[in-house]
Amino acid sequence: MEKQNKNSIRRTEQVKVYKTMSLMELQTIKPKWAYGRNINKLLNTMLHPANQDYEIFFVKPSDLIKCSEFYEVNTEILFTGENLNDCRITGILFQWENKRFVDPPSMYLSEDSQGKLFFNDGRHRTKLAYLLGHKRMPIAIHNDNVSEISDLIQLSKA
Repeated sequence: MEKQNKNSIRRTEQVKVYKTMSLMELQTIKPKWAYGRNINKLLNTMLHPANQDYEIFFVKPSDLIKCSEFYEVNTEILFTGENLNDCRITGILFQWENKRFVDPPSMYLSEDSQGKLFFNDGRHRTKLAYLLGHKRMPIAIHNDNVSEISDLIQLSKA
C-alpha cells in the first residue's frame, strides 16, 4: 500500500509538471511508437507481426478522431481535470520524454459499428497525438478488419 501511495504522489506531481507546460513545450516531446525496427518494444505481444494476426498501418490522427468512438474521452482538451484522463496523458508523455516506447492503438470494427471505428486500446494515445498536432501515427488492425477499415480511413504502410 505504501508503494502505491508513493506512485500516486509521483504521478500527481508529474501531472502538475505537464499541465504547466505550454503546447509548444509539449510538442517538443517526440513520440516513441513500438513498430518497425522497434517492434520488439511492444508490450502487447498479440500485436507483433510474428503472430500474423495484426498489421500496423499509419493514419492521420485527425482522420482517426473523426471516424472513431471515444466514449467518455474528451478529444478537445488535453488535460480535463479528471484524474484518470490526466494520469493517462501524463503517463504517455512521461514514457515518450524518457525515450520509452508505447504500443500503437489497436482498432476494430464491429458488425453494428455504423461507420465508426472502435479501440481495443489506445484512445488517450490517439487523443494526445491529435492534440499535439502529429501528422501521422501507427495503429494496429486485426487482419479480419483491414479491408473494411480501409473503406473508412486512409491507411498507409509507410
